[in-house]
Amino acid sequence: MTTTHETHYLILGAGPAGLQSAYFLDKAGRDYLVLEASDQVGAFFSKFPRHRTLLSINKRYTGHDDPEYNLRHDWNSLVSDDPELRVTNRTQEYFPSADVLVQYLGEYAERFALRVRLQQRVNTVSRDPETGAFRLECASGDVYVCKVLIVATGIGRPRIPDVPGIELATGYESMSVDADDYRNQSVLILGKGNSAFETADNLIPTAAMIHLISPGPLRLAWESRFVGDLRAINNSFLDTYHLKSQNASIDGVIHEMARSDSGKIRVSFSSIHVENEIEQIEYDVVLRCTGFCFDDRIFDPSCAPETTLNGRFPALTPGFESVNVPDMYFMGATTQSLDYKKSQSAFIHGFRYNAVALAQLLEERYESTPLPYEPIDPSPGGLTKSIFKRMNVTSSLWQQVGFLADLVVMPGDGETMARYYHDLPYAYLRMHGARISEGRDFYITMFRLGHAPEDAFNHERNANPFEGESSTAIHPVYEFYQPTGSDGESPTSTFHVLEDFFGDRSASEYIETSTLYFESSNQSHPVPVRQLEQARLMARDQNMRLVDEDARQRRAARLREVTAAANQPRDAE
Repeated sequence: MTTTHETHYLILGAGPAGLQSAYFLDKAGRDYLVLEASDQVGAFFSKFPRHRTLLSINKRYTGHDDPEYNLRHDWNSLVSDDPELRVTNRTQEYFPSADVLVQYLGEYAERFALRVRLQQRVNTVSRDPETGAFRLECASGDVYVCKVLIVATGIGRPRIPDVPGIELATGYESMSVDADDYRNQSVLILGKGNSAFETADNLIPTAAMIHLISPGPLRLAWESRFVGDLRAINNSFLDTYHLKSQNASIDGVIHEMARSDSGKIRVSFSSIHVENEIEQIEYDVVLRCTGFCFDDRIFDPSCAPETTLNGRFPALTPGFESVNVPDMYFMGATTQSLDYKKSQSAFIHGFRYNAVALAQLLEERYESTPLPYEPIDPSPGGLTKSIFKRMNVTSSLWQQVGFLADLVVMPGDGETMARYYHDLPYAYLRMHGARISEGRDFYITMFRLGHAPEDAFNHERNANPFEGESSTAIHPVYEFYQPTGSDGESPTSTFHVLEDFFGDRSASEYIETSTLYFESSNQSHPVPVRQLEQARLMARDQNMRLVDEDARQRRAARLREVTAAANQPRDAE
């Protein structure tokens, strides 16, 4: 017997993205349900990663007691109004077990009594052409109808390369993780991402020979500054390659895999660095570790979302909505289509803040609730104070560097306060800033990464706070807009605040340069660049915050005295 359930918002998937979205809908008192195919929330992490160690850091001890600041170093917890509900309070392992995350997600759903319906596997999603309502038919016989659909199913479908004989490879999703099963065998691993290297590291003690192959060169996270590239926790294998221990990482294209007369798998490939050469090697085992993609097979033609990046992810607007299916939104790892390998939307510590942004946008569009803002002093000094107060501790802009941003709308006629909007997609603000500001001048503030140096461990750094654009690390950036009425218009001016080793900008030179920018941008003048008259003293307290100016001046004077005394010639004894 078919039972039909109606709700305004329906979230598909009860992983971290689905639960985070449900939290905000529940907090707003909205009519919603969450459907989950499995018998538990967070089911993906009950299996993946296969070797059970998460790549997301869990730093319990930061030296700070600010819950918001500490989320910068907690990449697994979801956002909530309960600072005790954190993964850091459940384990002190820096890279925790995925089992801890599964348990945490269950506690999160229970703590907020989120409306999750388990064992509701959706077979088909369609859309009524007359009412526009989405219809989800489940294997259980239940039918769910909704106005707004939030797809939070992640990227759980294995990517299978188009290679003749690929069926001879065993997938990451089904391979044995018992290293003894590969004892004294030759192993080829397809892929050079973290799943490939976590697999290789596991096999180093037992396999006779391990090769990794993919068409492109290896990307190291500390060089690319993208946490999805190869992380240090998984790169022990590289030692065995470069120190000549039978293993190798190959930049190559596989032409064919076939079963040889010996029963092994013969692989033909060409290196991208060598012309006119084809290698043929026989392996005992080939493991496919080539990642995952969005599974769109449940959507019928009436509401099939367009995809991008070779079909890996749904194509989205800056507001997380499908580009071709109105009222269908996406949340979670699929939102990385908007910042692919640039920011952190592929990971919990990134998309938890995308969910913050989506909650605001849904409230504005469907509930006629204005975007929330904080009233702040619009004077140059007031803007600097409010922005630095937030940027010194905020996790959202810090994690979603260059992707999420804040908006400061300057007061209009008869107004005395500026409006400070938080946590909206930068591209969305570029598109809708003039509408939100109602034609007033506005600033967009965010963090950006500077140009990546050639050597991540050996490069020069500029100490002049008037030359922030030379920063190589993460640093605040301001853009000033004077709307002309067109979407996506360019900023009138841009200012980079100099990077700081600890991300703290309480020192007078940061405050001075920022205040000067807000003064000059209002007058359409550039900030005059000044040269440093003497070396900067970066004196910090026990919390690594820059100390007040008087104390810094006293320390600087004392330092000059000591230096001068040390340089005085000594009398002959």
